[in-house]
Amino acid sequence: MSMELNQHASDDTLEAYVMLTLPDTEVGPVERHLIICRLCCWRFSEMDKLVTAMHAAAKEYRRIQEKSLLSKLAG
Repeated sequence: MSMELNQHASDDTLEAYVMLTLPDTEVGPVERHLIICRLCCWRFSEMDKLVTAMHAAAKEYRRIQEKSLLSKLAG
């Protein structure tokens, strides 16, 4: 995808950018757009918060599962 400065980033593009899976050739255009577009910058920020919260929740879930397994093995 070749993104123009006046073209909003799609949700898929922003998600890939947040998840660090956006192809290198697309990173620059997205970053240039984020500098000038408040809406996309806000959308990026909200998506980043969501992804960070999901990672934290997954980490906590794994910790609880491991604790439960260790408890069962010890018990």
